[in-house]
Amino acid sequence: METTTIESSEVKTAIARLREKAPFVYGLTNYVAANLSANVLLALGAGPAIGSAPGWAAAFPAGAGAVWINGAALMSSVTTDELDEAAATAHKAGTPWVLDPVAIGAGASEYDAILASLARRLDAVVAVSGEVDYLCDPAGRATAVPGGDAKMPQVTGTGCSLGALSAAFCAVVDPFTAAAAAHAAFATAGKRAGERATGTASFAIAFVDELSLL
Repeated sequence: METTTIESSEVKTAIARLREKAPFVYGLTNYVAANLSANVLLALGAGPAIGSAPGWAAAFPAGAGAVWINGAALMSSVTTDELDEAAATAHKAGTPWVLDPVAIGAGASEYDAILASLARRLDAVVAVSGEVDYLCDPAGRATAVPGGDAKMPQVTGTGCSLGALSAAFCAVVDPFTAAAAAHAAFATAGKRAGERATGTASFAIAFVDELSLL
């Protein structure tokens, strides 16, 4: 299995394209993660719109560079129909989209069924994050992304905002490269932030700073 880092040529190219193109990225996510997700996207040059309002799910995915759908948006004011409409609109328009099935398998069978229904629309890159992140796609490509910091899971929204950044990169490069670039950016920013943060609050600020400096 290959390894992807911030020094990989494809990651450097993806970051440069993201800053150059500054794509509009539409997201449905939970209220806990929305602020950090928006700041993560802005730090690397994307333009976010997050949330649900009348007509948004039917219109924004068609004009966006990419879309991300976080299952926990359902804990906010977003409805199941709006999740489905956003996915269907993106699919019809050819807009790349990312599904973050946060908390799937935690015991809420109705919730799990909703996310499983969305996932069936995808022929997708699959990414699992941890001390080392692992990614694979239907074509058989796979990579490992080392790095990060132990404080990352202690800051609300880091995992959710990774889905947002993966979507942003999908607007400028192919999905596998997009996912790898997002994970590499997070791993590097997390490691660098951890080296200078004194606690979790300062880490959260340093993390966004480090993303903006990539």
